[in-house]
Amino acid sequence: MSIKLTRQIMSAILTQAERTYPAKCFGFIVGKKEGGIATGSYYIACDEMDYIKKYPVSLTDSHTYNSIKNKAGAEGLTIVSMVHTHPDFTDEPSQLDCLYDCPGITHIIISLSHGKTVSCHAWQLTTDKQNFIQEQIVQ
Repeated sequence: MSIKLTRQIMSAILTQAERTYPAKCFGFIVGKKEGGIATGSYYIACDEMDYIKKYPVSLTDSHTYNSIKNKAGAEGLTIVSMVHTHPDFTDEPSQLDCLYDCPGITHIIISLSHGKTVSCHAWQLTTDKQNFIQEQIVQ
């Protein structure tokens, strides 16, 4: 599987990541999935939300996820990716990511150091929630 993103989506993701550093930030990419390729249509940034303070290990609360899922569905689209940062850490999934991420959705993780992007990779959680498989980001 791979995910195809426009330069505008990548720019929005990286801008949000660097702007919110040293806090962790989150977002969703809405688009379509066809033939093993997810294609992003637009990005929804979800930084500075109360749930981040209340639930620091959760990527999202169900209200936010369901609102975005419903909005996407009304447009004939779906959530194709969840995005989050690892401030001052690698862009490889952590043990907490295995517990809280969702199989079937691409997870993009951005590594930051001193407020600047170091790297960014896409991952797919296996259905048994034990491992991640790296995916390709295509622009």
